[in-house]
Amino acid sequence: MKQTIFYSLFLVAFLFAGTVHAQKETSKYDNGKLEYSIEYDAEGLEHGQWKFYFENGQVEMMENYNHGLPVGTWESYYENGQLESKSFYNNDGYETGIWEGYFENGKINYKGEYQNGMPVKEWKIFQEDGSLEASLSFNEKGKPKGELIANYKNQKPRVFGFYDENGLKTGTWKFFYSSGTLKAEIVYVNNEITVINSAVDDEGTPLVFTKVADGPLQGKWLDQEGDGIDEIDYKGVMHAINFGK
Repeated sequence: MKQTIFYSLFLVAFLFAGTVHAQKETSKYDNGKLEYSIEYDAEGLEHGQWKFYFENGQVEMMENYNHGLPVGTWESYYENGQLESKSFYNNDGYETGIWEGYFENGKINYKGEYQNGMPVKEWKIFQEDGSLEASLSFNEKGKPKGELIANYKNQKPRVFGFYDENGLKTGTWKFFYSSGTLKAEIVYVNNEITVINSAVDDEGTPLVFTKVADGPLQGKWLDQEGDGIDEIDYKGVMHAINFGK
């Protein structure tokens, strides 16, 4: 009986100590409205619900933590109250569920799904007018697979290519200027460039790329002016999520 009482008192004391050392912080704008409300646990880790506000009082961001790990629902808003993004984390802090983003006019910006921290199935990114900007699918291991499509705002093609079952670029990838003119055809084998065909600059002048055989740039593909092939076109268009996982 004495041991049970002692244990109970010890547990209460332990919990009380943790409560004492936990810290909640708030800040206000000059107009008196709340700027943010955040909380830390006894170890100084993010904990509980964090909220950030615009100066007009509208919620800007809402985040949830469990002793340093992101958990549950996360949301961000525009100053007019329109939802900007909504995402989810599981109890282990990994991305999960359907992730969505919206433009300020309420139209969808992007949508896709995570499972245990990995993108799965099809992800799509849209222009503000509702037209498709990019789409890409992922396998159960979070690797990109199949066809990548990316368009400019004028709906002319920007990039078109394929990933194999291992998430590696394969076959002929086509890159375009916003005018619709073909910029280059790049042939990949196991994610490595093997040939660069039909390359032209933005004035239509043909470019010839050669793979450097030695020196610090060995393996790089350079044109006559020493400029490397720019692959940012297909990476940069995936601005909303990291398709490289």
